[in-house]
Amino acid sequence: MSYYSCATVRFPVSIRS
Repeated sequence: MSYYSCATVRFPVSIRS
């Protein structure tokens, strides 16, 4: 889940999309 945490901070829109 580390990747998700890092990704959310860097590309929150990308993850939510």
